[in-house]
Amino acid sequence: MARTLEFRPDVEGLRAIAVLLVVGFHGGIPGLSGGFIGVDVFFVISGYLISGLFVEEMKTKGSIDILRFYARRIRRLIPAATLMILTTLIFGAYLLSPVQYNELSKSALAAAVSASNIWFLMNSADYFGVDMSSNPMLHTWSLAVEEQFYIVWPLIFLLFFRGASKHYRIIITILLLSLGSLVACIIVTETRQPWAFFGTPLRAWEFGVGALVYILPRHQRLETDLWYRSISWIGMALVVLSGLLLVEGDAFPGALAIPAVIGTGLMLRASGFDSGTVGRFLSIGPMQFLGRLSYSWYLWHWPVLTLADSLQPGPLALGPSLICLAISLALSAVTFVLVEDPIRRHRALVPRSLATIGLGAILISVGAGTSYGSYSWAKRTLDSPSQREITFARQDVPGSRECVAKYADTEPIVCEFGPSTGRETLVLFGDSHAHQWLPAFQRLASENDLKLLTFLKSACPTAMTPAFYYPALKRAYHECVTWRDRAL
Repeated sequence: MARTLEFRPDVEGLRAIAVLLVVGFHGGIPGLSGGFIGVDVFFVISGYLISGLFVEEMKTKGSIDILRFYARRIRRLIPAATLMILTTLIFGAYLLSPVQYNELSKSALAAAVSASNIWFLMNSADYFGVDMSSNPMLHTWSLAVEEQFYIVWPLIFLLFFRGASKHYRIIITILLLSLGSLVACIIVTETRQPWAFFGTPLRAWEFGVGALVYILPRHQRLETDLWYRSISWIGMALVVLSGLLLVEGDAFPGALAIPAVIGTGLMLRASGFDSGTVGRFLSIGPMQFLGRLSYSWYLWHWPVLTLADSLQPGPLALGPSLICLAISLALSAVTFVLVEDPIRRHRALVPRSLATIGLGAILISVGAGTSYGSYSWAKRTLDSPSQREITFARQDVPGSRECVAKYADTEPIVCEFGPSTGRETLVLFGDSHAHQWLPAFQRLASENDLKLLTFLKSACPTAMTPAFYYPALKRAYHECVTWRDRAL
């Protein structure tokens, strides 16, 4: 059986596995503690399909029609994503607090221009920022990574691929890029985990694995029917076990992402050749249905879950969460039938790349413009007298955040408040739990002729403990011990 880029039922079924892992994890389904690896499965599939498309086009035409490629990606991704962004902004205006809606609108603007991974990366380093885990646009970080990948990947093929006889050049190039990305990902995961999680260059190796699976030549003597059935079982086991055994808070992606990525690669290597149990399972009707809706379901499931969660004081129970997933699946079916599939196959757009790119520019502008308008409205709401009465109590002393040492700092930052010639000196020493009392202590100092000094550091308790593991850093917090000794 020769490889082509015709429709592959087993690849569609693999998409279904990926989206089931993600929505199951986000929906709190027991056992899927590592379902977030579904995103990594998607990355490998994208690398496989897009690279295969380029290889076949280079072999038959000698080049890549980049405009046509971008037009296909626009028809496939942008219309449904824009619809999701606009709908979420509308419902968020009614369901979220002004503070939450302010963050939603900013992240929606980033999502509209395919930069939400960068936006969430920058905000994940803000200790005082609003919690990002409940942001309805959080899931768009992976879409931004894919879209950034689509910009760079065709250029690599144009530079290093020159026909079937020169496969080795693109293989070596992708292999070196992937190895470099993997090594950097492992190192950065241990030191600056958000950069490894959200950063496109540090996720490139996952796309690279998919590309190598397609490009590497097959060996007919080695790769028999038994071989394909065996590697498909091994691949399925690696993906499923990763979804079951990994937990949120692990040092991920790093080395922990390797089993799921390799597992996906093995299943793709067997794609179209495995007629065994795994291949048949991936091709059954329900898996094809979910695979076909996987993109739209991924788009809708997270906004529905987070907006529903905002309606109650505690986290969603399993029952309501499953209802939300069912609602988002219904929305995805409607989106696929009315928006995603018709635009992707539109007779007037398919042969006209420039028209498609123009449509994409319009949709991106509408999404970005609406998001900016929502942000402006949220800002005005936050500045209203009635809202100021609510938020006044949570305001900080102006300039006090610069007095808080960050994670990497080991030297104390000493700030002074109250009268500089106060009769006594009062010291506020600790982490954010101490920092929250600064307005009250500043008032006490001013009213009682006291000089107030602050020694504050993010997430560093005053208790004389050895270095402890801190989840945000994914490592032991050695800087806390050094800072505490120097502060004392």
